[in-house]
Amino acid sequence: MNLDGSGCAGCISRPFLFEGRCVDECPVGYYSNRSDCVACKPGCAACDLGCPGCDSENFCTKCSFSYNFYNNSCFTQCPDETYSGDGICLKCSKPCFTCFGSGHSQCIVCNEKEGYIRDAAKRICTLFTCVEGTTFELNDNKPTCVPCHESCATCKGKNYTDCTSCRKGLSSLPGLKEGEILCEVCENKMGYETDPDGSCIGIIYRHN
Repeated sequence: MNLDGSGCAGCISRPFLFEGRCVDECPVGYYSNRSDCVACKPGCAACDLGCPGCDSENFCTKCSFSYNFYNNSCFTQCPDETYSGDGICLKCSKPCFTCFGSGHSQCIVCNEKEGYIRDAAKRICTLFTCVEGTTFELNDNKPTCVPCHESCATCKGKNYTDCTSCRKGLSSLPGLKEGEILCEVCENKMGYETDPDGSCIGIIYRHN
């Protein structure tokens, strides 16, 4: 090791190694990774003297000119469902997959995965709706309506656990997940029976 601290592979007298030299602090544009100074990713800028521009490999604190700041990273182009506003990626409205502003009428591409399609007459993205007994689904990336599970009267998906109401003759019973309902014949469900008023109730409550 040289007396001036150059040509080092590791440091003792000073905490950080930077380009073969031991330093007290990592320079602007670098962050400390234990004992080494590591360059911030391209696009991360220094805020002020002493502010490195990033706190770790994937955590920028500010972006350089022509980059956009989003979720502690810097992008040359904002991710889907966001748009660029003064160097920051801002959220599009829910109907938009890509947009040029926050308004419902500022969509470029509709958010079809959430069920929104282009209304050519109104020049906006509107919610694709399905008749009762069917549910929204993307088919080849295009919105379509498919039947609910046979146990459901209405549903939010086509699976057995996606019912929001039950067809006639079946009872709404709690599923394994919070808010989930299962549509079954009451007496077929262990621990349940039909109350005199026709409701399906847990036996433990019926006999208390």
